[in-house]
Amino acid sequence: MIAKKRLKLIAMLLITILLFLIIALTYNIITELNENIFTKKNNLTFGTYYVSTMGSDTTGDGSITNPWRTIQKAASLASAGENVFIREGIYNEKVSITGLAGNGSWITFQPYNNEQVIIDGNGVTGPYDGVILLLDGCNFIRITGLEIKNAGYAGVMLEGAEITDIQVDNCYIHHCQGSGFYASTEDFSSGYIQRIEFDHNNVSDVHLGGLAQEAISFRGVQIFNIHHNTLRRYGKEGIDVKTGSSDGTIHHNIIETSFEGNYYNHIGIYIDPYTKTSKNIQVYDNLIYGYGGAGIGIGCEEELGIAENIQIYNNIIHITHFSGYNSFRCIDSFYDSPWINVKIYNNICNNDGEIHVIRIMPSASNINNLVIANNIFTGTAYNNMCFQSMTFTESQVPGRLTLTNNLYYCYGGTAHNQWVNEEDPEGGWGINPVLLDPLYVNKENYDFHLQSISPAIDAGDSMYAPLVDYDGRQRPLGPMYDIGAYEYG
Repeated sequence: MIAKKRLKLIAMLLITILLFLIIALTYNIITELNENIFTKKNNLTFGTYYVSTMGSDTTGDGSITNPWRTIQKAASLASAGENVFIREGIYNEKVSITGLAGNGSWITFQPYNNEQVIIDGNGVTGPYDGVILLLDGCNFIRITGLEIKNAGYAGVMLEGAEITDIQVDNCYIHHCQGSGFYASTEDFSSGYIQRIEFDHNNVSDVHLGGLAQEAISFRGVQIFNIHHNTLRRYGKEGIDVKTGSSDGTIHHNIIETSFEGNYYNHIGIYIDPYTKTSKNIQVYDNLIYGYGGAGIGIGCEEELGIAENIQIYNNIIHITHFSGYNSFRCIDSFYDSPWINVKIYNNICNNDGEIHVIRIMPSASNINNLVIANNIFTGTAYNNMCFQSMTFTESQVPGRLTLTNNLYYCYGGTAHNQWVNEEDPEGGWGINPVLLDPLYVNKENYDFHLQSISPAIDAGDSMYAPLVDYDGRQRPLGPMYDIGAYEYG
C-alpha cells in the first residue's frame, strides 16, 4: 500500500514537473515572439529600411519582407541615424534629396549584405543633373558601396547652401557626361558646403559629353578630404579644387594621365583659386603616372585669385609624353598670379619628354615665401627646372624663394635650369644641389625607391622634410634625411 502511494506521489510529481516545463516553454516562446516583434519595431523606428527592385512604394513599409521600390522613396522618409539597405539590382532613377539632415547622426545608403547595386541615370538625368543629387540643408549623409553610372552630368552632385558632413566612399562611378563627383556652392555669403569626404572610390570614363571637365570637382568647398581614390579616363582634370576651396587634404590617390582613344587627361591634381583665395591645402602621397598630361598644377585663372599656404610633398609623378604633346610637366603652374607660402618638398618627379620637369610661372612680384626643397627632378629634357617669369637675381630678394637640397638629373645629357634671360646662372640650382643620377631601383617599372648607393641618401634638409615618407615610414631612417619621397632603409 505504501509502495502504491509512493508511486502515485512520484507520478503526480512528474506530471507537475511536466506541466511546469510545458508552461515555462510556452512562456518562453511567447516572450521570444514578443521580443522579436519589439526588436523589429525598434529596428524600423531607429531606421533600418530596405529597398528592392521587387518592392513597392505604395504598398511597401520599408521592411526587409515588404521593401520599397525606389531609393527616392527611402530618401524621402529616412531621418537621423537611420540606414537604408538596398537589395541587389539595377535602379534606373535619379535620387534628389533636399533638407535630409542627420544633425550628428549619420544617415547611410548602402547595399544590403554587399550585394551589387547599380544606380543607372540613363534616360532619367538631364544635362545638369546628378544621379544622386544632394541639395540645400543636407547633412550627415553617407553614400557607400554603390555603382553609379550614365549621369547626364555628375554621378554624385552637391549643389546649394548649408550642405555639410557628406561622405561618399567605396563607390564605382563611371560613364558620366560631366564629373564623377561635383560639389559646388555659388556664393559664400549666402551658403556653404563644408566637411566633405570622398574616399576609396573608382572614377573612370567621365567628361564624355564635354561637361564639367573635372573627374572630381570641388568648387568653393570648405574643409574637405579626398583620398585613396583611383582615377583614369577622366577628360581634362582629375581632382580639381577650385574657386576658393580651402582647408583640405588630397592624398593617397592613384591617377593615370594616359591618352586613350578620345580621352585626353590634362592634369592629375589641380588647385585653381580662380577669383578667390584657396588656402590651407595639403597634397601628399599621391601616385600620378601615364603617357601625356601633367601631374600637379597650381593656377589662378583670374588675376584676383590667390594660392596661399599650399603644401605639396611625398608625391610620386612619372610622366611619359607622346610625340607632339610635350607641353606638360610633373609640377606646373599657370598664370602670373600671387602665391603666398607655397611649399613643394620631398617629391619624386620624373618626366621622360622634351619639356621641363617643373615650371614656376609667377613673377617675383607675385611670389611670397616659395619653398622648393628636397625634391628629385629627373627627366630627358634639356631643362629640368624653369622659372618662366623670374630672374635668378629677383629670386634672391629676402622672402621670395628658398631653393635648397634638390637633386637634378638629365638622362642622356647634362641637367640645366632656366631663369628669365638667364640659363644656369652661378648659384641658380639653389643651396646644396645634387647633380647626379639618383639611382632609382627600377624607373621603368615605376619603382622609385633608392638604391643603397644613391646620392639622395642623407642629402636632404631636415627643416623641410615631412615626418614620414611615401611608404609611411618614420623619417629619418639614417643619420640624415633623404631627398625625395622615400627614405632608404
